[in-house]
Amino acid sequence: MAVYTEVADEDLSAFIASYGLGAVLSCKGIAEGVENTNYLVTSEQGRFILTLYEKRVDPAELPFFLGLMEHLARSGLNCPTPVRDTEGRNLRELAGRPAALVTFLEERIAKRKAPVKVVLDPQCTSKAIAGMKRVRVRPDATFTTWEAEGLYRHEVETHAYTALNGAAQEHPALLRSGGPRSTPTQEGLAVFAELYHHALAMPRLRRLALRVKLVAMAEDGASFLDVYRVLVKDEGLLPREAYLDAARIFRGGPPEGGGPFTKDACYLAGLVHVHAFLA
Repeated sequence: MAVYTEVADEDLSAFIASYGLGAVLSCKGIAEGVENTNYLVTSEQGRFILTLYEKRVDPAELPFFLGLMEHLARSGLNCPTPVRDTEGRNLRELAGRPAALVTFLEERIAKRKAPVKVVLDPQCTSKAIAGMKRVRVRPDATFTTWEAEGLYRHEVETHAYTALNGAAQEHPALLRSGGPRSTPTQEGLAVFAELYHHALAMPRLRRLALRVKLVAMAEDGASFLDVYRVLVKDEGLLPREAYLDAARIFRGGPPEGGGPFTKDACYLAGLVHVHAFLA
């Protein structure tokens, strides 16, 4: 929950009034987010996002970031814009916290319903994999309730939405395509989304850890058959599951070992880095 600081009704009314935005019609806490307190405030002049910056944020850095948002908005980038009060201030204090009011991007509501299709793909070695507008699912894949929730958070809300957001950028064209150095961060964010939404169960976490071990085995010279046998004999996987998991490790590499596809080793490392950054 991202509402750490409660704001009294009378304090909120006085705060919004100082911006000349009319009376407050409604105020709703926003659950998304992990660091600051956020409210969706509706006044007689429209909808706004009210952010109260919590203790882990350095107040001395806020003028720069608010100024950067104003600069980007003036330059034509479609982004939230800090609102200035009747005295020209874009940073205030509310409920003992530094506070800022920014414009609400109405069109983001429509963008949340991204044109992402789910299709069955017999060539998919993973249970599911996401592109910008399509999630491919292996036809024989089955999912528990928590797995389906995690799949949505990981593949759609993180990977597909990130790709769509990057493709929509007019000015920083480099965001339209991801580079290899961004993979640990991207996968870390995706796994963190599973964790944050309580969709990261122990079997899933254990499997991610196992893949790190399998990549290390292949790097040290283990063959496809060596990895397959470990999965069947030591991990108790069914032969087809073991084959598909081993195939993930050896994608594009020699089956005799020494050149694995190492992406599976970055999921947990990415999760640790993202969690440490947010802590």
